[in-house]
Amino acid sequence: MYGESGIIEVKQVLEPVVTMSFKFVSYLGIAKSSHVHDGKNSHILITNNNEIYILHYNDFQVIEVTKIDCREYINEMGDNLKISYNEERREFYIASNLYSLVVTDKGVTQVDCVVHGVVNMLGRTIPLVTKTNKIGDQL
Repeated sequence: MYGESGIIEVKQVLEPVVTMSFKFVSYLGIAKSSHVHDGKNSHILITNNNEIYILHYNDFQVIEVTKIDCREYINEMGDNLKISYNEERREFYIASNLYSLVVTDKGVTQVDCVVHGVVNMLGRTIPLVTKTNKIGDQL
């Protein structure tokens, strides 16, 4: 569970009574609900101080946390960010009104379009984009 003050892991407990247990994961908080998105066995989040983290999990347990160092680009993008995920390419897209970042396990690339979302159409995953004039830079 993500909140502005941190992250906790929530698990269902069946014995001796059905309830929920909470386990502290991190003090990293998020500013908005749009600053987190899930992918295949991973979540990406943008923290209150504009850092990017990818949380890898297995069977609903966090097994690895990766920090992506590109705070200066997130600072430039402003507060109105959207995150989407392309399962076919295993890419997260972080978009502002100016441009997008493509985040993978290999790193981050700035691209010259705004990714509004991802749709599955006729068995293919297609990003919905608007072209911009900004030239993509490799980070």
